[in-house]
Amino acid sequence: MLKRLLFGLFVSLLLVGCSAKSVQTVEEEKPPVIENNAYYLVSFGKTRMAVPKKAKILLREGQYAGNAGCNGMSGKYDLDGDKIKFHSGISTMMACEDMSGETRFRKLLDTVDNWSVRDDTMILKDGDKEILIFQKR
Repeated sequence: MLKRLLFGLFVSLLLVGCSAKSVQTVEEEKPPVIENNAYYLVSFGKTRMAVPKKAKILLREGQYAGNAGCNGMSGKYDLDGDKIKFHSGISTMMACEDMSGETRFRKLLDTVDNWSVRDDTMILKDGDKEILIFQKR
């Protein structure tokens, strides 16, 4: 009787251990997601140019919204796997002290054609060139 009880306990633990591993494997296979997260601009690729402090972007259901540094912006984008295309949108038109970073951000956004994610970092690229780097907060 004790052998049957121990054998049943062993089989139960083995099954529970196997099922936990398969759930973990499924979670690891999820592709990275860039939608529904606010990302803040931290770098213009590898350049040393300062980025606008408030620059951020949020992508949701084919629409983007954010701030280019001083002015708000929004528009549409197309997403297909790791390919992305931003379409010119609208922006507020406040005159700000230094518009160079904001102007660069908006121009580079128009050249983006693909993306990748590393940890909490979203990288927007033009071909292989990393041009806009964002951090999720």
